[in-house]
Amino acid sequence: REENQPRFLRCYVFPDTYDRKAIKALELEIQMGRDEKENYDEITRLVDIDECVNVDGLMTADEYAKHANLKASEMKKRLKEVEILKEYLEFIGMPGAFHVAQDQKIYGGIESLAARIKKCKDENQTEDVKNCAYAYLALQADGDRARVVRDYVDRLIEDPDFMDEQLDVAESFLEKVEDLPANAPSTTEFFRDHVVNEPELRGEQKASFEKTKIKKGNQQVKSNQVKAATDALDNLQSVDVDLLAKLTPEQRTQIREALEDIQAEVARVTRGLDGVDA
Repeated sequence: REENQPRFLRCYVFPDTYDRKAIKALELEIQMGRDEKENYDEITRLVDIDECVNVDGLMTADEYAKHANLKASEMKKRLKEVEILKEYLEFIGMPGAFHVAQDQKIYGGIESLAARIKKCKDENQTEDVKNCAYAYLALQADGDRARVVRDYVDRLIEDPDFMDEQLDVAESFLEKVEDLPANAPSTTEFFRDHVVNEPELRGEQKASFEKTKIKKGNQQVKSNQVKAATDALDNLQSVDVDLLAKLTPEQRTQIREALEDIQAEVARVTRGLDGVDA
């Protein structure tokens, strides 16, 4: 009506021999099996996998992967992401509310979390990391979710103090979720207004993350001091004394001047070490 132009749909009638599984297989092959895939929302794709493989049992994971042109490793990755997505929605008190996850645009975070938790040393640490990450995904909406969650999970695994602080935030978050009315609507707006918009909780979580990033930065600066000294040694050891005779007088002079500067720097650093060790 708006363009005053006719529009047409190309439609087909399936033979009676096409059951639900055959139709689903054709759908996957058209949508996902071609070189140029349709741009489907990733959360929608995870929901489709869950319904087809886990809920209805219409296809096995291998069958779905075959029709969707997915490698076995990619299908395994997707199934793990499905598990993370469903756990996240249960954590925030909205099981099955996949539309909320879509609105929150958290796929990048889910993808990173599913890949990163492999670094956890045991099941207890895995559960702690996931609980902290779920609370972070729910409360912090800014930045590149994929990159930030990778860094966040790494910090949790490497820094026990940071883990303890974030577990406290996750516990407070769960208390707020438990206090919601039993008949609360499973909508993005309700969750945002009654849980997410908690400046004190969000601020505590973010401040703790910023603090551990600064701590990591300081550790990196310290490590760089050692690396600078060892790199200097490696560079000096790479000089082939047998080739010195083949250098021009100007080049040999440049090396002598550089060695004098190096000796002066060695003396400076040594004095600094002696001062600390004294």
